[in-house]
Amino acid sequence: MPILSPSLILRSPTVRSLIAATLLCGLCACGGGGSNSGQAPVPTPTTPPTIPTTPVPPTPPTPPTPPTTPVRAYGAEFTVSPTGNDSNPGTPDKPFQSLEKAKATVRARIAAGMPAGGIVVWLRGGIYERTTSLDLGASDSGTSAENSVDWRGYPGEEVRLVGGRRLPASAFSTVTSASPISGRLDAAARGQVRQIDLKSQGVSDFGTLAVHGWGTDAPSVPEVFVDAQPMWVACWPDVDAHFMPEQDITGNQLTLYGTTTPAVTGTYTKYAEHDGVSAFKRDGLVDGQQYYLRRLSYDNGKGGMGIIWFLTQSSKSEWDNTTTPKWRCWQSKPTSFIPVGGTGAVGTPSALDPARINRGYARTADPITTTSFSYAGDRPA
Repeated sequence: MPILSPSLILRSPTVRSLIAATLLCGLCACGGGGSNSGQAPVPTPTTPPTIPTTPVPPTPPTPPTPPTTPVRAYGAEFTVSPTGNDSNPGTPDKPFQSLEKAKATVRARIAAGMPAGGIVVWLRGGIYERTTSLDLGASDSGTSAENSVDWRGYPGEEVRLVGGRRLPASAFSTVTSASPISGRLDAAARGQVRQIDLKSQGVSDFGTLAVHGWGTDAPSVPEVFVDAQPMWVACWPDVDAHFMPEQDITGNQLTLYGTTTPAVTGTYTKYAEHDGVSAFKRDGLVDGQQYYLRRLSYDNGKGGMGIIWFLTQSSKSEWDNTTTPKWRCWQSKPTSFIPVGGTGAVGTPSALDPARINRGYARTADPITTTSFSYAGDRPA
């Protein structure tokens, strides 16, 4: 089921009972005998030989199930269900439908006087679609641990609060030849692409498409989730086709490709660990100098962390502003390194093999112009 946002799963505790049993067994026997002098003696029966048997080990006792804390007795209880109605009184058989109705009812009950034992709001199992957050403050809170206000999933049922809109599979249709996008599809993809009218499903705010990445504060845009997995932007071929293998940044070697001045590309071998990954040094000097490839995490000044790779003559685990020439890569895993202006660095060394095919693309074959470019690869024309 496609969903336009990730979901939060709340699982309620299951109340279990303690069962104890005792098995009592008893065994008794009696015997007796005698003789009468007026009678012939009765021969003593012969006891049959004992047949040895393999002893049966005793069954170990089953440990008792530890008791669980029972649900406490609340002074007031209200129930919410996805199939309820906000005109209902909020009882188990006539629950509310929205969390907002339960919040308003609880707030009014608190204002009238907190009942002994506190208040509970039971959420029955199901999916609660949310378009806004549910803010709970001091006016929605209890007065003590004994007189608290609890929002709980109903025992034995699964509750999901979903910050998106469910899209039923039946609402999707196949893109036909009459569609204006049909001509943009490769022949092998025609008849395999599905579409949906989001506005007919109540989704009208698509956000603003903007550039995202390091140093940008662009708001996020809606995403499509299928079976709790985020989907990627449509592309051809599939996202996992010809996926380029990445170099292991925790391994012992890493190769840089390309033509640079100085000629710093080539094989780099691990010499230490910096920032939780391998730090590498080039196999062989360049113009009599040793070059190092290492990663550094730093405070980005926006409440988060930034990551940068340095290609310089410094082996220290710190920001390098002193050695020249230098290249930098602003990625968690090294891709293409940008030469730092004024340091004498020329060219763009890369940890990406130029012979690779990445999702149908290998490399740009000719210089890019303002109107066109050509590439080497196996994508459809």
